[in-house]
This record gives sequence, C-alpha cells and structure tokens, in this order.
Amino acid sequence: HMEPFDGDPPDWIWTPPATRYVVPSAELQSFVRTLVHGAPNETEALRRIVDHAAGHFWYGHGPGSLMEGRSSVPLLTGPTRGHCVDMHGYCVAASLAAGITAAYTAGFWFKAGSDYAPGMHCWFVAKVDGAIMHYDVSHQLKLPKWPMLPGLNPVPGLRFLAAVGKGLTFPVRGQVIELAHFAKFVWLTEDGREHHPAHALLLDTKAPAADRRSEDGPAC
Repeated sequence: HMEPFDGDPPDWIWTPPATRYVVPSAELQSFVRTLVHGAPNETEALRRIVDHAAGHFWYGHGPGSLMEGRSSVPLLTGPTRGHCVDMHGYCVAASLAAGITAAYTAGFWFKAGSDYAPGMHCWFVAKVDGAIMHYDVSHQLKLPKWPMLPGLNPVPGLRFLAAVGKGLTFPVRGQVIELAHFAKFVWLTEDGREHHPAHALLLDTKAPAADRRSEDGPAC
C-alpha cells in the first residue's frame, strides 16, 4: 500500500546508515571542495555537482560497477559508464562532501500510460537553501536533456518511493546479509544461500498519459 504525502519528506530520510556507496573518497572530497568554492548558495553548489556527474557519466548497463571492490566513492576523471544506481550514489557522496544534506532514494517508476514497471529505479533528493530538490540524472542522460534540471519526472511517468539509503546490512541466522535497499528483494534459503529474484510491478491503474512521448528503455 502506497500513500502520497504533501510537502517536505519526513526527517528520517536524511539519516540512513553511511555505507560505502555514499561515502566520498578523499580525492572526491578534495575535488568537490574546489568545485563548489565561491558558489553563492547551496542551490548553485548542487547544480555544479550534478553538472559534474552528468558530464562524466554516460548511460549504459554492463559487467562491473562503479563501486566494485571499493570502500568509498571514487572521483570521476573521465567518461564512465553508469546507470541510476551509480549516478545517484555518486551525486549523494559528492553532495555530502560539500556539506549538503542529501539522500539516495529508490522505488519504482511507471512510464506514462503504462501499468508495468520492469524493476526498481532510483534518484536522489537534497535539501538546499531551505528547499527540497529531487534529481533524476540517469533519465535526463537517456533523453538526452540539457541542462540538468531538478524534478521527479523528466521522463513523463509516475514513481513511488520505497526505500532510502543503499547497502543496508542485517544479521540473519549468524550471517550478515546486504540488501541494496527495499526496492529490491532477497530470498534467504534454509541453507543460508541468497537468491536475488527478478521482479516486476503492476499498478491497478495506468500511470497518467503524457502530452509528449515517453521514452522506452530500462527502468533505471
């Protein structure tokens, strides 16, 4: 059961556990301090961070990931393949390095006119200059759409927030299970093995149709 809320999100979304997926490396921290130096306000600092991320990532799926084998988020120095998970974790880490309150958010996105979501999707939210801003960098890179602008649905559709934070860990039967977030599912069998099933979601109605064509493609 999902319920809409009016106004700002609840305060608890800003305090998920600090995991390696959003902890900036020393190199990223140093770069971000220079990047946002002289910004007249937090909104401009965040814009610089988002533009930096969008200028280095190119949208794509494939083997490996930005965080594979790493204990903190690295600095991007060249073109880097990524999707929603990589891009928005990076933006959160860079925002935190700048002293901006930010959180990684995940859920499900239904394309306009559709009642089907093939899997999870994520974006990020920040609190800047007393205002709440949501950014979906991956959807804007898929269009492509420039400049990067805040907003929940640069590709028309309907989204639901299901989780905050990434890389949550839980002790289960003497072992530690890592769950990316509650927009993905894990089955734990009696012998302690993990299974990560494919999943899709259906709405009991269709997402409102858009006045412009909504791009196809993977959810994230």
